[in-house]
Amino acid sequence: MAIYVYYLFNLFSSYFAVRLTSQLRKCLLVLITLSLSVVSPALAQITGTVYRDFDANGARNYSSVAPAVGEIGVANVTVTVYSQTGVVLGTANTGSTGTYSITPSAGGPYRVQFTNLPSGYFDGPKGSQSGTTVQFASSSPATLNLGINNPADYCQANPSFLVPCYVNGNPVGGGTSGTQGVLVTLPYNSTGNSPAESAIALNNQIGTVFGVAYQRTSRYVFSSAFIKRHSGLGPGGPGAIYITKPGSGTTYTNGLFVDLDALGFDTGSDPHSNLPANVTAANYDVGAFDAVGKVGLGDLEISDDGRQLYVVNLYDRKLYRINVGDPASTSPTASDVTSFTLPAVQQRSGSTFRPFALKYYRDRVYIGGVTTNESVSTTTTTNFGSGSTSSNLITRDTTGMKAVVFEFNPVNSQFTQVLTFPLTYKKGATNNDRSGSDRAEYWLPWTSVQPGSTSVPSRFARNDLPNVSYPQPWLTGIEFDVNDNMILSIRDRLGDQYGNNNYGTNTSSTQLYRAISPGDILQAGKCSPDLNQWTIERNARICGGTPTGGANNGQGIGNGEYYYNDAIAIPSTTNPYHTEMSEGALALFPGQDEVASIVIDPTDNIDAGGIRRFKVSNGTGSPSTSVQVYESSNVATYGKANGLGDLELTCNPSPIEIGNRIWNDGSATSANGTQDNGTSPLANITVQLFLPGSRTAVASTLTDANGEYYFNSSSVNLRPNTTYELRVPLSQTALSSQNYTPTADNVGSDDTIDSDGTVVVINGISYAVITLTTGNYGENNHTYDFGFVTCPTISNPSPAQMVCSGTPVNSLNVTTNATGTNAIRFVYFTTPQSGTAAYSGGTSLTTVTPENGTASVTNVTFPANTGSTPVVYYVYALLNPAPTADGCRPVQEIQVTVKPLPKGTATGGAITCAAPATVTGSSSLTGATYSWTGPNSFTSMAQSFTTNTAGAYSLTVSANGCTDPASATATVSQAVVSTTLVQGACNSNNTNATTTDDYYTIAVRATTAGPGASNKFEVVLNANANGTGGTVLNAGGTPYGQTVTVGGTATFKADGISTYTLTIRDFDSKVCKTTQTTTPVASCSSCLPSLCPKLVLTRL
Repeated sequence: MAIYVYYLFNLFSSYFAVRLTSQLRKCLLVLITLSLSVVSPALAQITGTVYRDFDANGARNYSSVAPAVGEIGVANVTVTVYSQTGVVLGTANTGSTGTYSITPSAGGPYRVQFTNLPSGYFDGPKGSQSGTTVQFASSSPATLNLGINNPADYCQANPSFLVPCYVNGNPVGGGTSGTQGVLVTLPYNSTGNSPAESAIALNNQIGTVFGVAYQRTSRYVFSSAFIKRHSGLGPGGPGAIYITKPGSGTTYTNGLFVDLDALGFDTGSDPHSNLPANVTAANYDVGAFDAVGKVGLGDLEISDDGRQLYVVNLYDRKLYRINVGDPASTSPTASDVTSFTLPAVQQRSGSTFRPFALKYYRDRVYIGGVTTNESVSTTTTTNFGSGSTSSNLITRDTTGMKAVVFEFNPVNSQFTQVLTFPLTYKKGATNNDRSGSDRAEYWLPWTSVQPGSTSVPSRFARNDLPNVSYPQPWLTGIEFDVNDNMILSIRDRLGDQYGNNNYGTNTSSTQLYRAISPGDILQAGKCSPDLNQWTIERNARICGGTPTGGANNGQGIGNGEYYYNDAIAIPSTTNPYHTEMSEGALALFPGQDEVASIVIDPTDNIDAGGIRRFKVSNGTGSPSTSVQVYESSNVATYGKANGLGDLELTCNPSPIEIGNRIWNDGSATSANGTQDNGTSPLANITVQLFLPGSRTAVASTLTDANGEYYFNSSSVNLRPNTTYELRVPLSQTALSSQNYTPTADNVGSDDTIDSDGTVVVINGISYAVITLTTGNYGENNHTYDFGFVTCPTISNPSPAQMVCSGTPVNSLNVTTNATGTNAIRFVYFTTPQSGTAAYSGGTSLTTVTPENGTASVTNVTFPANTGSTPVVYYVYALLNPAPTADGCRPVQEIQVTVKPLPKGTATGGAITCAAPATVTGSSSLTGATYSWTGPNSFTSMAQSFTTNTAGAYSLTVSANGCTDPASATATVSQAVVSTTLVQGACNSNNTNATTTDDYYTIAVRATTAGPGASNKFEVVLNANANGTGGTVLNAGGTPYGQTVTVGGTATFKADGISTYTLTIRDFDSKVCKTTQTTTPVASCSSCLPSLCPKLVLTRL
């Protein structure tokens, strides 16, 4: 924002320059600043550093004054800032120093994630200056750092050196040579001439060895047999690899681990002969002279996981891999050994590529060697001129001599050449106090004979006996610094062909030889990240970078050398006797900016051997960073003639740490199972570590204020590649009092921000459990997180309800603290559901929004019960939507019984002449009650009754408190007489002139279904409505089925207007009747008889 203020201020100032006073200009600046502050408030930065936590303590050991020292930054790690809803608010990659800075595009809280860690790297332990790959900030500004490391780079403070030390004589001859210590250890920070040095193996136990490999987990030391003239082999011969095991206290046991020759892998024959048992006795040992570098074993390395040894067989010039196990428990067999042939190296005819150096680094094996020119044509010679004491030095041609490094991929067994550089450069002087060829400033072809014993080589380079020098390059040491630069140490083979004031190869001479044979130390850089190639230093520069103080000093490739202090300090640092001092073995302690090298005359004594620590960042070193391992006063040790072998550090296995975070994921109904920025940490939660099946916890801890918990090697004996269970007891007050339950596990694809705990009941106790298997040492895992949710409660359900089919339930209620629209769902099943099964399936009734802590559903209908027994519905009140957290599935059950409705049926009958009608009701259900209504206000509660009243009768049935809503109707008919009436013709009564006496008769025939006992019917005129009374027209009755004619002059008048009602009734039961009405019959007396037709009436 300051840029915009400055811009606007100058714009206004320029425009109003003639008008603005000084005071107005100040006001304008303030107004612009305030305006911009209101319009666009600035967001502060989130910053930090990703660094390599070499010592795995969660704190950065670093000084900006010396940025190459200590725990350096890591470039190209991606840092991303997320909002509370998971929106990216900014991202950046760490720079070359490991720093980053991000200005979020919105306010906090923030989740910051670190990704794209280099291959093979893991989180460092959580500490005061290191979080994990997922960190949180409530607001900006914030500083969030991350320590990471490759487990292979770990080393504890002040480890010890392991280094072979050589002595004269036969180790197994029974004399003083065999009792000398030959594998020694001393603290890394040792300096001076009297370190706390101790021998862990004697000469008669392992003999002469060079390669050393340290198995971190078991603390076993492996060492490989080495051919060095005057110093005999141990009991295992030239193909032996020995194992040194720590015992109780400071004791060690030593033994043969494997003999490659015994397994059928030829390493050559033991060349030693006639070695004395006495360590101070001079000897010739002629056969060993040319066997140096050609017989036995070279360097020895162990894989980072400690399970495989790699060794160079100098005899067949192959790389060997040996499966050893971790810890190594039994001797390998032939099936455990695999050999790999190195690619051919382009070289001159007569030259041989001699591999020796090994380094296991980042899952690859690096094999270094040299082309020796050992047998190029003798007619091609190089004349190095005369020395200070003798004639010209004539050697085989050095043209084409070079060093080569291969990278071996153990996965596909492929080799790649990654470095080559010439060995024809001018190095530092072996003898800086000499002149001419005596200075020995160049590497010479390997020789199989004592210089001067033949015409080529014509003499030693330095030849003032007993002092001799004849530099023969031998690449025996490879290391890598923390920036992947390759550091190489070249050993002078002459130092292993001669001793310190010991005999030469002429068995007739007692001439003593004192070899002076320092080597060289160089560095190569990986100049292009995209190419798997290293480039050797040039004039003290790595990949064209800033030179060290060795630029243009006349030593090294390109006229300068990177490690320019690799010179002894005797008689002075400005004019030393030897301007080279390294002897072909290196060890690097990550984070110290140091590479240690075995050297000659490390402090202020001559004819000594020891270790100097050089600064990797600038190539410096001095006696103050050096320690003397031995000083030679006689032939017993080797003076300046390679008196030490390989150099290794006793680094412990990297610690392991597991754990991370316990957090509140919010309400179960809205939780998402991931660590969003606003989620709250849960402090003081007990977390227990168990071995599966164990009832006793291995360890227990509490989460801190940030909700974080960790188990590591410092708090518990956490084992690699081991299955454990992390358990959080759910009954602990910190969780149960808040009704916390685990959130959904393994949501999404990012395991760093999800929750991993699942509910498991173990021995009757409920836990949130994560089952895990630890990785190898140093493979920390901070992805074991537990999320918890506050689970809404559902309680106080309505009592069981009972309704009749078709009748809705008035209301179903529960008490709940769930909130939100439609937060409760009611669902029913026809069978009871156990546990949380109600959350799956069933028939949904409705969803409800709770009000004032109550969720209620009204007028609830259920399917009609058409059966004969009650149906029970199990209604469950559930959270809606169903929480993803399995442990948060509260349910409350309300039973609703739907009773079936009784179905009534009514059966009527006919009232017969013999008996009344019977009316009967029935129900589909047992135990029913009946209610009848009928004609003339008839009522009855009986299931059946009789009646002599015809009509419709309605039945209402009830059972179990339910009433059939549809009445049943029974009709009672009158079982009346069925009649046939035939009205006769008008009879003039023989008085045609008089009409008043005209009449007619009616023929009646009757039948009935249920006649009375007499089986007769009566024809009655003017009977009462109930069939009684009236005038019987056929006295005494007429049998049913017969016809009777009734009527006379006074009965039925034929006047054309009169009608008569006849009741035909049963003779015995007067109510059993039917009624017929006649039709008028016209008079017939006014007409002549011939003109009046006969009228016949028929009653159908």
